Amino acid sequence: DPEGNLEYFSHCIHMSNGAYYQDGDLILRKDWMLVFGGDAIDKSPGSLQITQQLVSAKKRYPDRVFLIVGNRDLNKLRLV
Repeated sequence: DPEGNLEYFSHCIHMSNGAYYQDGDLILRKDWMLVFGGDAIDKSPGSLQITQQLVSAKKRYPDRVFLIVGNRDLNKLRLV
């Protein structure tokens, strides 16, 4: 759960064998999937960037990216 911590989220991507960054975009390697388990959003300043990267990846790979909404995400959506 990155909970808005962009540095932690980026580190997880860099440690992954299936995803990487290219020109700031989250790229999936061929035949890989991304299942994100939620809690992208919290009080940390990276919440918006993490959410943008995940939504962009979902648009780019609609059949290979699955986003699960976590309790922190749901709590923040109630404020919108």
